Amino acid sequence: MKWFRPGKQKPALVGNQNGVALLFAMVTIIIVAYLASELSYETNVEYLVNAQELQRVKAYYAARAGMELSLLRIKIYGQVSSQLSGQAKGMVKQDMIDMIWKMPFAWPPVLPTSTDVDKDLLKEKIDASAMDAGYTTTISDEGTKLNLNDLNSPAQTVRDITKKQLVAIFKNKIRDDEEWARNHQDLRPDELVNSIQDWVSFGRVSANGGDKASRYSSLGEGYPPNRAFRTVDEMRLVPGMTEDAFELLRDQVTVFGMGAINPNQASKDVLMALDPSITSKIADQIIERRTDNTKGGEFKDANDFWNYVSSIGARVDPNNQQNIPIICDSVFNFKIVATGAYKNTTSEITAIVFDLQKTAGQTIKMIQTAAAAGAGQPPPSQPAPGANPNNSASKGPPRIVYWNER
Repeated sequence: MKWFRPGKQKPALVGNQNGVALLFAMVTIIIVAYLASELSYETNVEYLVNAQELQRVKAYYAARAGMELSLLRIKIYGQVSSQLSGQAKGMVKQDMIDMIWKMPFAWPPVLPTSTDVDKDLLKEKIDASAMDAGYTTTISDEGTKLNLNDLNSPAQTVRDITKKQLVAIFKNKIRDDEEWARNHQDLRPDELVNSIQDWVSFGRVSANGGDKASRYSSLGEGYPPNRAFRTVDEMRLVPGMTEDAFELLRDQVTVFGMGAINPNQASKDVLMALDPSITSKIADQIIERRTDNTKGGEFKDANDFWNYVSSIGARVDPNNQQNIPIICDSVFNFKIVATGAYKNTTSEITAIVFDLQKTAGQTIKMIQTAAAAGAGQPPPSQPAPGANPNNSASKGPPRIVYWNER
């Protein structure tokens, strides 16, 4: 054994690695803990992503289920309407037939229950169903809204009437809503509608005067496109179109119209746009009449409508009465909105259903009537080419011309 002098440092013992082993163990534990934490985090994220994707899929297919059911309802409505012709149709009220498509539908159903037994029975049936998602569907008349593309109709009368009705929607809103009028003091309805017409019309001259391309210069080359509107949302691109103005028009216009107004389905704003003498009060009376069978119910034809309007105090312009196309037949163009829901996720599908045969016949008839009026001749009495005089139901499923998912 060696002795060391006091004050000298004692050398470390060679081969003692207890501290290194402890450090290595601590580092290993930290790494394993980190990996376990990361794995747990990634697993949770993956689970949440997959769960949300599953919810989206269930919500989407719930909306598809509602859409398919709505298409079936429209098909049944068309078959019933075609079979109830002549005297048979007079035996069944039209509003009862319209309930086939008009009534909103939802799953799970919300039904009036009178007792706890009824509620328990309904809950039992819902729980037994394999459908654990829900959906709501609404079907509305699309064909009798104002058609933006009629601003470029071959018939001058149709172009003028469409423009006049669009302007009337703005003027009526300004007249009846003081707050809206204050917030839109700079709005010029005629100029805005002319800009809408510039989108669909041919040529380089604007309806407001001057080069119409210069008004669209902020959108770049290729505007205005000089073609028909493909969606109502394209109207947002029209110069001078504010969000409030778009919201006012959105539910009153379409790009899939059939060239006529159905007073049995038209909105209040569209009814007021038919003639300046149709005030808000008169429009309310029209809506009340068509929805109440004790007061006459739905209008049978254009004469029935105009006579009623005149009887309640409206002084209708004879030109509007003669030139505005009115149709009171059964509805054959529809807009379907189906919304699926599962937990906190929703999916919405919108579709436009068109009966092309009937729409083509109505459009041709409208153009012929306008041409005859311009020539001072009576309207044609024969069905227009392409029309469906027997009102027979089209074969196959309803024709979908527009489909949007979100």
